[in-house]
Amino acid sequence: MNLENNTWFINQIPALTIAETYGTPLYVYDGDKIISQYQRLKKAFTGIDFKIKYACKANNNINILKLLNAEGCGLDTVSIQEVYLGIKAGYAVNNILYTPNCVSIEEIKYKQDI
Repeated sequence: MNLENNTWFINQIPALTIAETYGTPLYVYDGDKIISQYQRLKKAFTGIDFKIKYACKANNNINILKLLNAEGCGLDTVSIQEVYLGIKAGYAVNNILYTPNCVSIEEIKYKQDI
């Protein structure tokens, strides 16, 4: 988002135009900015064998998850619902890290049987 001549722009589109078109309140995400920040982080670790995993709990908007998946980003989840959302967003199951809080193995097995 940038300010030019007292007008706020989001990716070269006036914020007021976006609000008038889609109404308010409204969340607007800049996919180009998300990708550039992901690439910037990835570049910071050039030469190291690693995998970035996006924390789904930070923002589980399926379009953001799809965008990051297309860039090769993995997914960090803490609930079975987040795992399902990741799969729905196109993540391969081996690219989803599942680290539940306060969930026993028995509960996980029970949910798998449902």
